[in-house]
Amino acid sequence: TVIATLKHFIGDGGTRFGHDRGDTSLDEQSLRDIHGVPYFSGLEAGAQVVMASFSSWNGNAVHGSHYLISEVLKQRMGFDGFVISDWNGYAFVPRCTKTSCAPVFNAGVDVMMSPEDWRSLFENTVAEVESGIIPLPRIDDAVRRVLRVKIRAGLFDDDQASYQTAEAARNFGAEAHHAVAREAVRKSLVLLKNRDGLLPLDGKLHVLVAGDAVHNLEKQLGGWSITWQGRGASADDLPQATSILDGITEHVGRAGGRLTVAADGACIEEPDVAVVVFGEEPYAEWHGDRDTLEFEADRKSWHAAGLTSEVRPTIELLRSLKSRGIPVVSVFLTGRPLFVNAELNASDAFVVAWLPGSAGAQVAAPLFRPTDAGGQVDFTGRLPFRWPGHVLPAGERDGDGRPLFPLGFGLGLGERCELTGELPEPDANGPRRLRPLNVFTRGFAEPWEILLRTGEQTRSVLPRSGYRPTGQCGAVRVDARDRIIQEDAWLITWSGTSRASFLVSTASPLNLAAFLAADAALCLDVRMDVRMGTPTTDGIRIEMMGADGRAAGFALVERAGDLVPGEWCSVRIALRDFADLGLDLTRTKNPLVLTADTPHTLWVSSVRIAQPSLGEQDTAAGA
Repeated sequence: TVIATLKHFIGDGGTRFGHDRGDTSLDEQSLRDIHGVPYFSGLEAGAQVVMASFSSWNGNAVHGSHYLISEVLKQRMGFDGFVISDWNGYAFVPRCTKTSCAPVFNAGVDVMMSPEDWRSLFENTVAEVESGIIPLPRIDDAVRRVLRVKIRAGLFDDDQASYQTAEAARNFGAEAHHAVAREAVRKSLVLLKNRDGLLPLDGKLHVLVAGDAVHNLEKQLGGWSITWQGRGASADDLPQATSILDGITEHVGRAGGRLTVAADGACIEEPDVAVVVFGEEPYAEWHGDRDTLEFEADRKSWHAAGLTSEVRPTIELLRSLKSRGIPVVSVFLTGRPLFVNAELNASDAFVVAWLPGSAGAQVAAPLFRPTDAGGQVDFTGRLPFRWPGHVLPAGERDGDGRPLFPLGFGLGLGERCELTGELPEPDANGPRRLRPLNVFTRGFAEPWEILLRTGEQTRSVLPRSGYRPTGQCGAVRVDARDRIIQEDAWLITWSGTSRASFLVSTASPLNLAAFLAADAALCLDVRMDVRMGTPTTDGIRIEMMGADGRAAGFALVERAGDLVPGEWCSVRIALRDFADLGLDLTRTKNPLVLTADTPHTLWVSSVRIAQPSLGEQDTAAGA
C-alpha cells in the first residue's frame, strides 16, 4: 500500500565538501561500490520510484545523464518503475528552464516535479513532442512506467485501495510504531567518553539539567519533520512525543532523587552532577552546508570578528560547570559528526544522541542505573562515520589519516575511556578574514528571525504545519517564495490600512563597526510584482534599526530607481549613509526594515552586508 522512493540517484552523498547540489568526482566503480549499494537492495526490496539527484557526477548533472538514468538504472539494473526529478531539479541542466526541458525527458526522467510552472512546462513539452524534439516512444515509455506502478499499488482497484487506505489510517501511530522508535533511539546512542566510569548515574543524586536542547522538539527532530527546515514543531504536532527532559525526570523521580532544570546552569544549591543537552539547529538540504566541521563555528567567528560580544554559549556553559567542580555529562544532538574537542574536554562523559525524534525520553535510559527489574540499558551504538579530531574544511580528512574516533567506535558501560588528556582546541581569537554577512541569502535560518509589526503588535514568522514560512500581523503579510531555489525570497504585502513593517532581526545586537570601516554596504535584490497590482515602490522605506529602537533610512524609490515590473533590481546602500543619519552601527538589532503605510507588494531576496572588494561573493553560501 506504500510506494517507496529511493533518493537521490546517484552520488548525492559524495559531493565535494558535502555541499548540496555539488559534484561527486569519482571513477565509475567507486560510484557503484560506495553510492550505488543502497539502490541494489532498495530495488530488490520493491521500491518503485527513484528520484534523480540534484548533484553532478564528474561535472555532468545527473538529471540530464542518459547514461546513468536510462542505461545504468533502467537497463543494466532492470528498474521498471519510474524516475522522478527533484524539486525543479530539471531546470538546472544545460539548455533547460523551469518551463522547458527536453534534455531531461530524453535522458530518462519520467515525471517532472514542477511546483510552480507546471502548466507552461506541460504546454512546452507537448509542443516539443509534436515537433519531434522529444520522441513519442520516450513519452510512451514514461506513461507506461507510471501506469505500471499505479496498477501494482492497486490504485485502479477502488475497493481494495479504499480498504487499504482506511486500514493504514487506523494503524498509523500505533503502539508498535512507537515501540520501534524507542528501540531505535536506545540502540543508536554512541558513548564517546566516560571518564572514571561516571555513567550510569545514580538517580538518587541531585541532578542539574541544562542546555538549550533538553526540552526542544525542533532539535530532536531536525529538518524534514513537520516542516521542511524543522522549524515550528511543537507538542501540538506530535502529542505523543517525549523530550530528553521527560526521560531524565522519570528516572530521577523513580529513584527518589532531586532534579533542577536550568538552561543556563544557574542553581542555588550545587548539584551532584549536571546533564547538559545541546546540538545543532535543525536544517535540511543546503541550509546545513558548512564551511567547517567545527560545532558553533559561526558563533565563534562572529565573536572573533567583533560582531557580537557573546561567546559560544555551549562551551561557556560546560566550562562554567566544570570550574564549579560539577561532573558533566554532555548529550549532543546532531545529524553528522562534528569537531567538538572543546566540548569533549569540558565533559566527563559525552554521548552522541543523533536526532532522537519523537522518542527523546529514551536517551535517558542508559544514563541512569535501573530502578526496576528491567536491567541496565547499555550503550550499543557505534559510529557510522569517522569522527574528526582537527578543524578542517568540511569534506576533508585529517591530514595524518587518523580521526579522533574511527568508524565503528563506541564505548559500552564499564569499558575503559581512551580520552584521558586534553584534546587540541583551535584558537578562538585568531585573525579572521572579513567575509560577507549573509543575512538572508538561501532561506530561513538562525540566528536571523523575521518579524512583522503593525502599531504595537509584533509577530515572529515561523513555519507551522504548512510547508512554507508565512505570517501576517495587521496590515503586513509575508510569504516565503522561490526565486532560484526553494524559499530564497520573501513576498511582502502591505494592505495600506495602517503603517506596518517587515523586519530582519537578531536576538542580540551586532557590532557592524568592522564593516563600516571597510566601506561595506547593505545589499539586497527586490522585485515589483505587477500581478499583485503594485505600481511603484514609492511609499516604501528601507531602514536599519539599532538596539535603542531608533531607525534610519531612505525611501526605497530613491535607492532602487525605476523598477521594471517583474524584473529583479539590486539595491546597495553604504553603511556610511546610515551612520551619517545618526544610526549607531555598533549596536544594530535590525539590519533590514521595510515599512509602508499604503498598499504595496514587493519581493525581497539575497540580503547581505558586503564590501565592494568582495565582489558580491558567497551570496549563495547559506544564511
